[in-house]
Amino acid sequence: MGRCCGSYLDLNSSLVNSFHYGYTREAFTQQGDSSDNAISFRFVYSPSSFTRTVSRATPVQNITDDLSWAKGNHSLQFGANIRIIRNERTSFGNAFDNAVANPSFYSGGAGGSLSSPVNAFSPIGGSRSGVSKRRFRVDWRFSQYTANFTFGQDGKLLSAGTPTARNFATEEYDGYVQDVWKARPNLTFTFGLRYSLSRPVYEKNGFEVKSNISLSQYFANRLQGAAAGVPFNDSITFNKSGPVNNAAPLYDWDKNNFQPRIAFAWTPKFQNGSSANSSGPVSNLFSGVVLESRTIHMANSWPFPLT
Repeated sequence: MGRCCGSYLDLNSSLVNSFHYGYTREAFTQQGDSSDNAISFRFVYSPSSFTRTVSRATPVQNITDDLSWAKGNHSLQFGANIRIIRNERTSFGNAFDNAVANPSFYSGGAGGSLSSPVNAFSPIGGSRSGVSKRRFRVDWRFSQYTANFTFGQDGKLLSAGTPTARNFATEEYDGYVQDVWKARPNLTFTFGLRYSLSRPVYEKNGFEVKSNISLSQYFANRLQGAAAGVPFNDSITFNKSGPVNNAAPLYDWDKNNFQPRIAFAWTPKFQNGSSANSSGPVSNLFSGVVLESRTIHMANSWPFPLT
């Protein structure tokens, strides 16, 4: 889904402003078939598949403004581009417990402890597996149970059935200035400078951690230790990070994204016609940030833990 609106404003005969606002939203929901604890009876019955609902929405706002000014033989342009990106994810994957009634999980090998009392009372001829299963159906005890706990950002335990909600965010800012100078009727120069700034990705609810040492530095220390014959086995610890926790960002800001541009166009005149030549050496120092936190988060790994 996407929407866009804009306006063109003639401020005077030589000054024109163009403003646009765009909004896009990509979303999906993978609907689960249960909102209860997963209870299954091996070899007998499982009431459902116990898949859990997962949904994600990625709204993006884009704001642009361009100002064009014609002054003499110069055409000046100024502009800005702002992108506000969010990645909202809600999952019930860890919201419920799991329990299994499984005769094979009992001690004695394939549930031998279930068939042993029966065999002591009346010797069993042949395999005991069928006896173990039938004996188990009389008791119906859970042989395996897994409890899932979900905690809030403050470390407090949340009630059962509470989904895991995360909202990843970043903002990107671009600005530029450009001058198209028509030095002669057949010679035009273009000068421009663009600057870009991307905010480090962060989690808006504070579910964000950062290691006390970068992995690249950790590996460098291990290589140095190996070369010196001294093991480097320092522990890696994780601390809260991000603006919500009043801590350092996940990675440092990159504030050196300048993009200067210089170009010219020349049309020399010959006796039998003309020829057009142009050249535009470009120094591109831009580096962007791509929001891939959804992949990290779905893998349930730092820096955006699920619980």
